[in-house]
Amino acid sequence: MNDSHQSQDSEEVLKAEANRLLKRYSEESTAGIQNLMADGLAFVTFIALIYFGRQQMITLKSLIDRIFVGLNDATKVFLTILFTDMFVGYHSSHGWEVLLEGIAEHFGLPSDRNTIFLFIATVPVMMDATLKYWIFNYLTRKSPSAVAVYRTMNE
Repeated sequence: MNDSHQSQDSEEVLKAEANRLLKRYSEESTAGIQNLMADGLAFVTFIALIYFGRQQMITLKSLIDRIFVGLNDATKVFLTILFTDMFVGYHSSHGWEVLLEGIAEHFGLPSDRNTIFLFIATVPVMMDATLKYWIFNYLTRKSPSAVAVYRTMNE
């Protein structure tokens, strides 16, 4: 009789724990779906603002170009190296890992370490190649001396 009572108690504890886990994962799943819908709406709104505000975007781009061109060459190179090292430098993998785990949690998904490491091994490399292309394509036209400073600072 005592074994039967202990069995019922442990069964009740297991049921309570299962219900608690079910409720927790259900709430996380609901929050993930809500975040996905809110982010989708924000993205559509952002695209609509860009599409309908083309003139403002052109003005903003010309302002950024004027500001960037107005900087001295050392400052241009410093900002370029700072940006590239922050996102594609050898020490940025931990930052990417934290960012991707946060995104997975935001959408209620489990963070898969292998997928994260695969992303880190490929995307920053592609970004680095794109940025180097931009540096030598854009900067050679806008500020050739900045390219020389960039080469010197990277050596």
